[in-house]
Amino acid sequence: MWVILLLLFACLCLCACGAQEEAVDATDAALYADFTRAGTRVGGGVPIEDANAKTLTASAQGEDIALTLSFVGGSRLSGSADEKTLLAAPAYEVYMLPAPARLVIELPAIAYWDYARTVDLSNIPGIQGCFLHMLADGDTVSIFVQLAQESMFRVEEAEDSLLIHIKPIPTPQVAQEEEFADLVEAGTHFFVTADAYRDYCSGVISREMDMQPTLTSDRERIVLISAPFDTPAEAERYKEQTLALTANTLPAQWSAIELAQGALPPYAEEMNYKAAYGHEVYRQNGEVKAGDVFLPDGLYLCTLPGKNGVLYSKRVTTDDVTGDVYNFEMLYTMDLQGNTKRLFPYEFETIESTQYAPDGRKLAVLERAAESTHLYVFDVEAKELLVDLSTVGFGDMISAYTWDALGSTIYAVSGSSAMQVHQYDFNVPDEAKRYSIVDKNGADEGSIDYCDGNLYFVQSDLSAGAVIYRIKPEGGVRKTFTQGDSFVISPDGAYMAVNRAANEMEDAQGKDTFILLDMKTGESRVVTDAFAAYSYFWSRDCTKLYYFENRLSGGEGEGANEEDTQTAVAADPFPYTLWVYDLITGQNAALMDFPMTSVYMSGLSERFYLCYMDEATMGSAIRATYDVSAVQIGR
Repeated sequence: MWVILLLLFACLCLCACGAQEEAVDATDAALYADFTRAGTRVGGGVPIEDANAKTLTASAQGEDIALTLSFVGGSRLSGSADEKTLLAAPAYEVYMLPAPARLVIELPAIAYWDYARTVDLSNIPGIQGCFLHMLADGDTVSIFVQLAQESMFRVEEAEDSLLIHIKPIPTPQVAQEEEFADLVEAGTHFFVTADAYRDYCSGVISREMDMQPTLTSDRERIVLISAPFDTPAEAERYKEQTLALTANTLPAQWSAIELAQGALPPYAEEMNYKAAYGHEVYRQNGEVKAGDVFLPDGLYLCTLPGKNGVLYSKRVTTDDVTGDVYNFEMLYTMDLQGNTKRLFPYEFETIESTQYAPDGRKLAVLERAAESTHLYVFDVEAKELLVDLSTVGFGDMISAYTWDALGSTIYAVSGSSAMQVHQYDFNVPDEAKRYSIVDKNGADEGSIDYCDGNLYFVQSDLSAGAVIYRIKPEGGVRKTFTQGDSFVISPDGAYMAVNRAANEMEDAQGKDTFILLDMKTGESRVVTDAFAAYSYFWSRDCTKLYYFENRLSGGEGEGANEEDTQTAVAADPFPYTLWVYDLITGQNAALMDFPMTSVYMSGLSERFYLCYMDEATMGSAIRATYDVSAVQIGR
């Protein structure tokens, strides 16, 4: 009897479990009942003239995602039309591309896409990015939303918007019914990728191949990717077949790769910037050497305030709606692990330099655009532009700038006709009163610095020559500090390195002199009188001073005859010698020769970075930063 009772109890338990599993499976099936899977298109809307995809927003609803694409008629942002409310959504088609998962919204006759100016989906779990796709010879605009997981979707039309509900498909580990097994791509698959997206859009290469755009692992660059294959041999065979049909492309741009489920194709920077690797960028002990690539696609600017990475400029090439190609620069950061990301969404023509305020909360960016310059100040935390100083009084010829000790005031040598010393004080509550002129008597371009409550700058005239002045910026009269054409103050404020050009009135021999001046005592010592330092900078611990000798046309540099300069460069492609002066021993040593003087000391450590652009293509082939720390070895 006990055995019979136990068997009956076990049967009841099994029946209860079976009923529970059936209920769970039935619930899961119901969840997907009105959703559309990959391979099926959903269309609707009506033809609307001058329709504008105004905004694209997203919100997380548990593991699901809700997308809202809103429309208006016309576009105030384009400057060509007023906006009006719509009573229906314009014509559209929505579909899903699997592996990697992408939701595509096709708008066949949209006139404007203002959403692209403001869209930011980076804080939504499950979304890896978003990009606009259009062909140069077509009218259809496609919005690609890159998803982290294979999903299904449901579309609802409102009066002036599309509501798209995205539901992830369970992975094999949580899928509870066999009918959902074919909705997921288990394990890894093999794909063909091509770094030929721009050529594809412009029609240079065939669009008949079965490949679609996708983001890469850096979530910014776009490549083409094939459907998944089960074996590497199938992927390799498809690559060769497609290359045979696509004559106007480079085989090196194509790859057969393996990807895990949900992964994006890798960003192969070695292929995109392969010209930078192994390039010879300096000469030491008579031997020409290649530098270690630190940034293959950008120029080092400065160290981040927390010393947890670097800030650099990256050149971006893109196409506008007319198909024209244009270039601009953007700011990027790289952390200590090598991860990079864009700092601001702002585009610059050419970034000359950057300086973080001492408090790390503001960033100054000097941009050169055509014949003018702009000095911008950004809020680092809010990632907002605080002020364009060129428009509030600084003028459009800004040559040098510096922060005060607290980071509350920025100073610059600038102007529109005459150069003067200007300041902008962020502590002043009234923005209209933050700008003022520190000194109206003129200043030379190139040198300005703040130290111990004083502002230092240079002015030259026929009678006194080049003089370094100091002034109390809060109100005072300039005072002569020393003779000098240019200067750099050490980070600890103890010394000033001063370049003095030959002055026959003071020096009968007429020698250029590079000196070191004690900021407290005024005592000086000669670093070298063999030549004028072409450019110079301090080590981070202030025990060494690095300076360049320009051997072009006898050291005349930019003022040299162009023909003589070209001849000299042809004879010696490394005409700039980097020297070091040791403040402790008082000894000079020549370290190595460079093709340019854009060498900087890293704030992360005592390491040297060379910002290099190839002269033949003006940086189109190589625009990279090299670690050339071997200069510390000496020669």
